[in-house]
Amino acid sequence: MPTKLQAPATAGYNAIGKNQFKMVSVDEIIIDPEIASFFKIDVKLLEQITQSIIKDGYDESQPVTLQKGTNILADGHTRLQSAKNAGLKKIPVVYKEFASREELMLYCLARQVVRRNLTSDEILMAVKMMPDTKRAKGEGNAAKELADKLGISESTVKQARLINSEAPEEIREEAQQIMENVKEGVISIKKGSQMRRELNNKDNEQKTVISPQPRHESSRDQLLAAVIQHLVEKDQIDASEMIVTHFFRKAERVVFIKLLPKAVSGRFSKCTGTLYSPQSAR
Repeated sequence: MPTKLQAPATAGYNAIGKNQFKMVSVDEIIIDPEIASFFKIDVKLLEQITQSIIKDGYDESQPVTLQKGTNILADGHTRLQSAKNAGLKKIPVVYKEFASREELMLYCLARQVVRRNLTSDEILMAVKMMPDTKRAKGEGNAAKELADKLGISESTVKQARLINSEAPEEIREEAQQIMENVKEGVISIKKGSQMRRELNNKDNEQKTVISPQPRHESSRDQLLAAVIQHLVEKDQIDASEMIVTHFFRKAERVVFIKLLPKAVSGRFSKCTGTLYSPQSAR
């Protein structure tokens, strides 16, 4: 029994027979810029296919794939360009339905994986093209689905997302440099994600140290100061002293006394003790 031939991992590997395609004008085929940016055409291969078409004609068993209803090119960028270079006006196409743009993008990415291993630059680009949208319960994990399509681990997808993530202005330049190093192959995606995480942590620590403490009680301070001032003026100092001792913790009393006029704060020493007198508060 003859061995069944396996589909080659090359452009148009899912070859079809005659009458299974439709001849379409090359001018009717839509190139989506975002999808096209991922399919890098090899100049040498482009020339080889172009010369083959000029010599023997277009191989109709290798049609390009279009999204049904939009004519967006989903697979066959090199074949289409070769046909144009060879002067063809029409080429064979097959149509495929996609439930969403995300499904179309996943299909296009999967076609690249079939042919070769993706570079770090291409993985970053693919992950950026497919944002990690939250899925409803039971719809599966977006990161895992993308990882399966790209032939990489789920952790690599998450690491790439971290490298691609927007950086605060304070570390934007350093974060961009990390990304460029990953794209150029100077460092791996794993190493790049570690460096980005450390950079984020460093930035957070610096912000914690230098950022002023929130004055969430400043409005209360002002209100109580006004109340106490009013009570003092009405010769009800005992009531004002009670407010301070009841509503303020010991550490806050020192700060609060500093906020009051000297004449007023001095009278609190009778209630708060010498530790919190104006002299010790200075």
